[in-house]
Amino acid sequence: MSEGSPACALCGQEKPTVVASVTPAQLQDAWRIIGVTISRAALGDLARLETVKLWRCTNCGFEYSHLEFAGGALFYEELQQQLPNYYPTDSAEYSRAIQFAREHGIGEVLDVGCGAGAFLDLAKKTGLRTHGVELNPKGAAIARSKGHTVYNDLLRTMIAAGDHPRFDLVTTWQVLEHVSDPAGFLWECAQLMKPGGYLAVAVPAEDGINSLSPYNPHVWPPHHVTRWRLTHLRQLGTKIGLKFVSGGNDRLNPYNARHMWELHNQLAPVFGYKQYPGGKFLPKVLALASAKTGLHKLLPDWGHSTYAFFTSAPKNAADGRQRVNG
Repeated sequence: MSEGSPACALCGQEKPTVVASVTPAQLQDAWRIIGVTISRAALGDLARLETVKLWRCTNCGFEYSHLEFAGGALFYEELQQQLPNYYPTDSAEYSRAIQFAREHGIGEVLDVGCGAGAFLDLAKKTGLRTHGVELNPKGAAIARSKGHTVYNDLLRTMIAAGDHPRFDLVTTWQVLEHVSDPAGFLWECAQLMKPGGYLAVAVPAEDGINSLSPYNPHVWPPHHVTRWRLTHLRQLGTKIGLKFVSGGNDRLNPYNARHMWELHNQLAPVFGYKQYPGGKFLPKVLALASAKTGLHKLLPDWGHSTYAFFTSAPKNAADGRQRVNG
Protein backbone atom coordinates (compact mmCIF):
# COMPACT_ATOMS: atom_id res chain seq x y z
CA MET A 1 0.00 0.00 0.00
CA SER A 2 1.29 3.47 -0.88
CA GLU A 3 2.47 5.64 2.00
CA GLY A 4 3.15 8.77 -0.06
CA SER A 5 2.54 12.22 1.38
CA PRO A 6 -0.79 13.82 0.40
CA ALA A 7 -1.22 17.50 -0.38
CA CYS A 8 -2.18 19.80 2.49
CA ALA A 9 -5.89 19.44 3.28
CA LEU A 10 -6.10 23.17 3.96
CA CYS A 11 -4.03 25.02 1.34
CA GLY A 12 -3.20 22.27 -1.17
CA GLN A 13 0.59 22.68 -0.88
CA GLU A 14 2.55 19.59 -1.97
CA LYS A 15 5.50 17.89 -0.22
CA PRO A 16 4.79 18.38 3.50
CA THR A 17 7.30 17.53 6.23
CA VAL A 18 6.91 14.40 8.37
CA VAL A 19 6.91 15.49 12.03
CA ALA A 20 6.02 12.19 13.74
CA SER A 21 5.16 8.58 12.94
CA VAL A 22 3.83 5.52 14.75
CA THR A 23 2.88 1.99 13.75
CA PRO A 24 -0.67 0.62 13.65
CA ALA A 25 0.35 -1.94 16.30
CA GLN A 26 1.51 0.85 18.61
CA LEU A 27 -1.83 2.62 18.21
CA GLN A 28 -3.69 -0.58 19.11
CA ASP A 29 -1.46 -1.02 22.19
CA ALA A 30 -2.03 2.60 23.21
CA TRP A 31 -5.80 2.17 22.98
CA ARG A 32 -5.54 -0.97 25.14
CA ILE A 33 -3.67 0.95 27.83
CA ILE A 34 -6.58 3.37 28.14
CA GLY A 35 -9.07 0.51 28.23
CA VAL A 36 -10.18 0.14 24.61
CA THR A 37 -9.60 -2.86 22.36
CA ILE A 38 -9.64 -1.77 18.72
CA SER A 39 -9.92 -4.68 16.32
CA ARG A 40 -7.88 -4.94 13.13
CA ALA A 41 -11.17 -4.84 11.23
CA ALA A 42 -12.00 -1.48 12.83
CA LEU A 43 -8.59 -0.12 11.84
CA GLY A 44 -9.40 -1.11 8.27
CA ASP A 45 -6.75 -0.47 5.63
CA LEU A 46 -4.80 1.64 8.13
CA ALA A 47 -3.62 -1.65 9.65
CA ARG A 48 -1.76 -2.44 6.42
CA LEU A 49 0.51 0.61 6.66
CA GLU A 50 4.06 0.19 7.84
CA THR A 51 3.92 3.55 9.61
CA VAL A 52 1.17 6.09 10.30
CA LYS A 53 2.55 9.55 9.65
CA LEU A 54 1.78 13.06 10.84
CA TRP A 55 2.63 15.73 8.26
CA ARG A 56 3.08 19.48 8.61
CA CYS A 57 2.45 21.71 5.61
CA THR A 58 5.56 23.71 4.69
CA ASN A 59 3.35 26.55 3.47
CA CYS A 60 0.66 27.13 6.13
CA GLY A 61 1.83 24.92 9.01
CA PHE A 62 -1.36 22.84 9.10
CA GLU A 63 -0.87 19.33 10.48
CA TYR A 64 -2.71 16.28 9.18
CA SER A 65 -2.39 12.54 8.89
CA HIS A 66 -3.80 9.89 6.54
CA LEU A 67 -7.11 11.53 5.59
CA GLU A 68 -8.29 8.48 3.66
CA PHE A 69 -8.21 6.38 6.83
CA ALA A 70 -10.72 8.37 8.87
CA GLY A 71 -12.61 5.96 11.11
CA GLY A 72 -15.67 4.12 9.86
CA ALA A 73 -18.84 2.89 11.57
CA LEU A 74 -17.21 -0.19 13.13
CA PHE A 75 -14.39 1.84 14.69
CA TYR A 76 -16.81 4.26 16.38
CA GLU A 77 -19.11 1.44 17.42
CA GLU A 78 -16.21 -0.22 19.25
CA LEU A 79 -15.21 3.07 20.88
CA GLN A 80 -18.71 3.90 22.09
CA GLN A 81 -19.24 0.40 23.49
CA GLN A 82 -16.07 0.64 25.57
CA LEU A 83 -16.10 4.34 26.48
CA PRO A 84 -19.45 5.07 28.15
CA ASN A 85 -18.60 8.79 28.39
CA TYR A 86 -17.47 9.12 24.78
CA TYR A 87 -20.13 11.79 24.16
CA PRO A 88 -19.59 14.56 26.75
CA THR A 89 -22.60 15.77 28.70
CA ASP A 90 -21.18 19.28 29.06
CA SER A 91 -18.28 21.34 27.76
CA ALA A 92 -17.12 24.93 27.49
CA GLU A 93 -18.31 25.24 23.88
CA TYR A 94 -21.88 24.45 24.90
CA SER A 95 -22.23 27.31 27.38
CA ARG A 96 -20.25 29.64 25.09
CA ALA A 97 -22.65 28.97 22.21
CA ILE A 98 -25.70 29.53 24.41
CA GLN A 99 -24.30 32.88 25.49
CA PHE A 100 -23.56 33.75 21.84
CA ALA A 101 -27.15 32.84 20.92
CA ARG A 102 -28.52 35.16 23.61
CA GLU A 103 -26.31 38.03 22.50
CA HIS A 104 -27.31 37.65 18.83
CA GLY A 105 -31.03 37.02 19.23
CA ILE A 106 -30.86 33.48 17.88
CA GLY A 107 -34.07 31.45 18.02
CA GLU A 108 -33.09 28.05 16.65
CA VAL A 109 -30.02 25.89 16.35
CA LEU A 110 -28.88 22.89 14.31
CA ASP A 111 -26.15 20.76 15.89
CA VAL A 112 -24.27 18.68 13.29
CA GLY A 113 -23.07 15.49 14.93
CA CYS A 114 -25.41 15.96 17.89
CA GLY A 115 -24.90 12.49 19.39
CA ALA A 116 -27.49 11.83 22.08
CA GLY A 117 -28.34 15.53 22.23
CA ALA A 118 -26.35 16.84 25.22
CA PHE A 119 -25.82 20.30 23.71
CA LEU A 120 -29.38 20.39 22.39
CA ASP A 121 -30.68 19.62 25.89
CA LEU A 122 -28.97 22.75 27.22
CA ALA A 123 -30.12 24.81 24.23
CA LYS A 124 -33.71 23.68 24.70
CA LYS A 125 -33.66 24.64 28.39
CA THR A 126 -32.73 28.19 27.39
CA GLY A 127 -35.66 28.43 24.98
CA LEU A 128 -34.02 27.64 21.65
CA ARG A 129 -35.76 25.48 19.05
CA THR A 130 -33.46 22.49 18.68
CA HIS A 131 -32.50 20.40 15.67
CA GLY A 132 -29.65 17.96 15.07
CA VAL A 133 -27.96 15.81 12.48
CA GLU A 134 -26.78 12.40 13.71
CA LEU A 135 -25.90 9.34 11.61
CA ASN A 136 -25.64 7.00 14.60
CA PRO A 137 -29.16 5.50 14.92
CA LYS A 138 -28.85 4.92 18.67
CA GLY A 139 -27.71 8.47 19.40
CA ALA A 140 -30.35 9.94 17.09
CA ALA A 141 -33.11 7.92 18.79
CA ILE A 142 -32.08 9.14 22.24
CA ALA A 143 -31.98 12.76 21.05
CA ARG A 144 -35.44 12.44 19.47
CA SER A 145 -36.84 10.93 22.66
CA LYS A 146 -35.95 14.18 24.42
CA GLY A 147 -37.95 16.29 22.00
CA HIS A 148 -35.30 17.36 19.49
CA THR A 149 -35.84 17.21 15.75
CA VAL A 150 -33.05 15.01 14.42
CA TYR A 151 -32.14 14.32 10.79
CA ASN A 152 -30.14 11.21 9.93
CA ASP A 153 -29.24 12.15 6.35
CA LEU A 154 -25.78 13.08 5.15
CA LEU A 155 -25.41 16.85 4.82
CA ARG A 156 -24.82 16.55 1.10
CA THR A 157 -28.07 14.61 0.78
CA MET A 158 -29.98 17.34 2.61
CA ILE A 159 -28.42 20.03 0.42
CA ALA A 160 -29.06 18.13 -2.81
CA ALA A 161 -32.78 17.97 -1.94
CA GLY A 162 -32.91 21.71 -2.62
CA ASP A 163 -35.65 22.53 -0.11
CA HIS A 164 -33.68 21.78 3.05
CA PRO A 165 -34.33 23.85 6.18
CA ARG A 166 -31.95 26.63 7.23
CA PHE A 167 -31.08 27.76 10.73
CA ASP A 168 -30.01 30.84 12.69
CA LEU A 169 -27.07 28.99 14.21
CA VAL A 170 -25.35 25.82 12.98
CA THR A 171 -22.91 24.17 15.38
CA THR A 172 -20.45 21.32 15.04
CA TRP A 173 -18.54 20.25 18.13
CA GLN A 174 -15.45 18.03 17.98
CA VAL A 175 -16.33 16.68 14.52
CA LEU A 176 -14.10 18.53 12.03
CA GLU A 177 -10.95 16.71 13.14
CA HIS A 178 -12.56 13.36 12.27
CA VAL A 179 -13.51 14.01 8.65
CA SER A 180 -11.41 13.37 5.55
CA ASP A 181 -12.52 16.56 3.75
CA PRO A 182 -12.69 19.37 6.34
CA ALA A 183 -13.30 22.12 3.75
CA GLY A 184 -16.11 20.19 2.09
CA PHE A 185 -17.68 19.29 5.43
CA LEU A 186 -17.66 22.86 6.77
CA TRP A 187 -18.96 24.20 3.46
CA GLU A 188 -21.90 21.78 3.75
CA CYS A 189 -22.56 22.98 7.30
CA ALA A 190 -22.57 26.57 6.03
CA GLN A 191 -25.25 25.77 3.45
CA LEU A 192 -27.65 25.11 6.32
CA MET A 193 -27.28 28.65 7.71
CA LYS A 194 -29.95 31.24 7.09
CA PRO A 195 -28.73 34.39 5.30
CA GLY A 196 -26.94 36.36 7.99
CA GLY A 197 -26.85 33.29 10.22
CA TYR A 198 -23.90 31.91 12.16
CA LEU A 199 -21.72 28.81 12.20
CA ALA A 200 -19.87 27.69 15.35
CA VAL A 201 -17.01 25.19 15.38
CA ALA A 202 -14.95 23.63 18.18
CA VAL A 203 -12.04 21.24 17.76
CA PRO A 204 -9.21 19.98 20.01
CA ALA A 205 -6.58 22.71 20.30
CA GLU A 206 -3.22 21.57 18.98
CA ASP A 207 -1.52 24.39 20.92
CA GLY A 208 -3.40 23.57 24.15
CA ILE A 209 -2.92 20.87 26.77
CA ASN A 210 -3.34 18.17 24.11
CA SER A 211 0.28 18.88 23.17
CA LEU A 212 1.31 17.40 26.55
CA SER A 213 0.43 13.96 25.16
CA PRO A 214 1.13 14.02 21.40
CA TYR A 215 0.94 10.21 21.16
CA ASN A 216 -2.50 9.97 22.72
CA PRO A 217 -4.25 7.57 20.29
CA HIS A 218 -7.27 9.88 20.20
CA VAL A 219 -5.30 12.36 18.06
CA TRP A 220 -4.15 9.76 15.52
CA PRO A 221 -6.06 7.95 12.76
CA PRO A 222 -8.51 6.43 12.53
CA HIS A 223 -9.87 8.75 15.26
CA HIS A 224 -8.46 12.18 14.35
CA VAL A 225 -6.96 12.86 10.93
CA THR A 226 -6.33 16.61 11.26
CA ARG A 227 -4.97 18.90 14.01
CA TRP A 228 -6.15 22.46 14.48
CA ARG A 229 -5.08 25.86 15.71
CA LEU A 230 -7.24 29.00 15.60
CA THR A 231 -5.27 30.42 12.68
CA HIS A 232 -6.16 27.35 10.62
CA LEU A 233 -9.86 27.52 11.54
CA ARG A 234 -9.84 31.13 10.34
CA GLN A 235 -8.06 30.09 7.14
CA LEU A 236 -10.64 27.38 6.53
CA GLY A 237 -13.52 29.82 7.06
CA THR A 238 -12.03 32.21 4.50
CA LYS A 239 -11.53 29.35 2.05
CA ILE A 240 -15.23 28.50 2.03
CA GLY A 241 -16.44 32.09 1.96
CA LEU A 242 -17.23 32.78 5.61
CA LYS A 243 -16.46 35.82 7.75
CA PHE A 244 -14.72 35.26 11.09
CA VAL A 245 -16.65 36.74 14.03
CA SER A 246 -14.72 35.60 17.11
CA GLY A 247 -12.69 32.70 18.44
CA GLY A 248 -9.99 31.50 20.78
CA ASN A 249 -8.96 28.67 23.07
CA ASP A 250 -10.61 27.34 26.20
CA ARG A 251 -9.21 28.38 29.55
CA LEU A 252 -6.62 26.02 30.98
CA ASN A 253 -8.07 23.43 33.37
CA PRO A 254 -5.25 22.24 35.68
CA TYR A 255 -6.88 18.86 36.26
CA ASN A 256 -7.15 18.22 32.53
CA ALA A 257 -3.48 19.17 32.22
CA ARG A 258 -2.66 16.67 34.97
CA HIS A 259 -4.55 13.96 33.06
CA MET A 260 -2.62 14.62 29.85
CA TRP A 261 0.71 14.65 31.73
CA GLU A 262 -0.08 11.29 33.32
CA LEU A 263 -1.38 9.85 30.03
CA HIS A 264 1.89 10.79 28.32
CA ASN A 265 3.84 8.88 30.97
CA GLN A 266 1.43 5.96 30.80
CA LEU A 267 1.96 5.58 27.05
CA ALA A 268 5.76 5.96 27.12
CA PRO A 269 6.54 2.20 27.09
CA VAL A 270 4.48 1.74 23.92
CA PHE A 271 6.23 4.44 21.89
CA GLY A 272 9.69 4.36 23.52
CA TYR A 273 9.95 8.01 24.57
CA LYS A 274 11.05 9.43 27.94
CA GLN A 275 8.46 10.10 30.62
CA TYR A 276 7.92 13.50 32.18
CA PRO A 277 9.61 13.75 35.59
CA GLY A 278 7.85 13.45 38.92
CA GLY A 279 5.73 10.37 38.40
CA LYS A 280 2.12 10.89 39.50
CA PHE A 281 3.13 13.09 42.45
CA LEU A 282 4.38 16.17 40.60
CA PRO A 283 1.41 16.66 38.20
CA LYS A 284 -0.98 16.08 41.12
CA VAL A 285 0.71 18.73 43.25
CA LEU A 286 0.95 21.21 40.37
CA ALA A 287 -2.72 20.76 39.45
CA LEU A 288 -3.89 21.14 43.03
CA ALA A 289 -1.70 24.18 43.67
CA SER A 290 -2.84 25.84 40.46
CA ALA A 291 -6.50 25.20 41.22
CA LYS A 292 -6.19 26.44 44.82
CA THR A 293 -4.28 29.62 43.95
CA GLY A 294 -6.02 30.37 40.64
CA LEU A 295 -2.62 30.50 38.93
CA HIS A 296 -4.03 28.79 35.83
CA LYS A 297 -6.24 31.84 35.24
CA LEU A 298 -3.14 33.96 34.74
CA LEU A 299 -1.65 31.59 32.18
CA PRO A 300 -2.44 31.64 28.44
CA ASP A 301 -5.60 29.93 27.20
CA TRP A 302 -4.13 26.44 26.86
CA GLY A 303 -7.40 24.55 27.33
CA HIS A 304 -8.64 21.50 25.49
CA SER A 305 -10.47 23.15 22.59
CA THR A 306 -10.12 25.95 20.12
CA TYR A 307 -13.30 27.50 18.75
CA ALA A 308 -14.54 29.94 16.14
CA PHE A 309 -17.80 31.66 15.21
CA PHE A 310 -18.40 32.58 11.57
CA THR A 311 -21.11 34.34 9.63
CA SER A 312 -21.93 34.46 5.95
CA ALA A 313 -19.84 36.68 3.68
CA PRO A 314 -21.99 37.13 0.54
CA LYS A 315 -19.23 38.56 -1.67
CA ASN A 316 -17.01 35.53 -1.18
CA ALA A 317 -19.64 32.81 -0.95
CA ALA A 318 -19.60 31.86 -4.64
CA ASP A 319 -15.81 31.84 -4.71
CA GLY A 320 -15.73 29.60 -1.65
CA ARG A 321 -18.10 27.09 -3.23
CA GLN A 322 -16.00 27.01 -6.39
CA ARG A 323 -12.77 26.43 -4.47
CA VAL A 324 -14.21 23.62 -2.35
CA ASN A 325 -15.97 21.87 -5.21
CA GLY A 326 -13.25 22.40 -7.73
